[in-house]
Amino acid sequence: MTDAPAATSGPSLDRDAEIWVGTFPGLGSVRVHPDGTVEVAAAVRPEDDRDTVEMRERALRFGWGEPLSFARRGFRLAHGAAVGPVAGDSCMLLLGDPHDVAIVLIELTLNGWGVLGDRPTPLAWDGQVLTAHPRSAPIVVSKRRAAKAELAGTQLRGDTDAVALDLPRINEPRHVAAVVSMQMRKPDEDAFTPLSGHERFETAAGLFMRGALWPEVARRSVEVEADADADPGDAAAMMADHLALSRLPAARLRFDGATKDDDVAALLAWWHTLAGSS
Repeated sequence: MTDAPAATSGPSLDRDAEIWVGTFPGLGSVRVHPDGTVEVAAAVRPEDDRDTVEMRERALRFGWGEPLSFARRGFRLAHGAAVGPVAGDSCMLLLGDPHDVAIVLIELTLNGWGVLGDRPTPLAWDGQVLTAHPRSAPIVVSKRRAAKAELAGTQLRGDTDAVALDLPRINEPRHVAAVVSMQMRKPDEDAFTPLSGHERFETAAGLFMRGALWPEVARRSVEVEADADADPGDAAAMMADHLALSRLPAARLRFDGATKDDDVAALLAWWHTLAGSS
């Protein structure tokens, strides 16, 4: 642990040294070793009790340390949660606003599914197969959302209504069989739409997180357009990624709180039609 720094500047991350160091004013710092090992040093003020310090440690470890550890080890991080049937070997990526994703994620667990992890999801290519890997971070939702689902959450800290849910978890890697983006439905919009063509490619192109969470081995690919001397193979590799991702079945789910059971039923019906889903 370390003394709390004055919150005069924003977060910083040094990825150029052997050990990556992230500093987060008010929270503390994380150190990520080449093998992915994470060290957390929470900021401490004289008036802090142990619960407050542990809250900062969890925020650092799960909010920054764990995602950076996956990036350090070469995983790509996706803008989405991963969920799949407990008795199966595949999973689905859920993309969208965290509030919307939480609603559908909870409904799927009530239908016998388990959660590999909430956003972000670490991904890796195994040949032509995209594999999602589990995370240890808790599944966090608002207390109001947990109450609507009649689930008892564990309060994380006193200054927020965020709670951690004890949902069924999947603790082994799963191949990704589908990608679904979601949002609340407006009047006259279709509830469920399979995607094809440009819409599916557009979903694939926006799947991976970049910036600080882009893996070390692939960082140059995002600089190709600005650097005339960059290896064009990096851009080709990124395009290959997008093309491979666009071959995954994809859909858009627009749901409504009053019809969420029927909306999720439509999603599950589509899932059961997919080759490779289980």
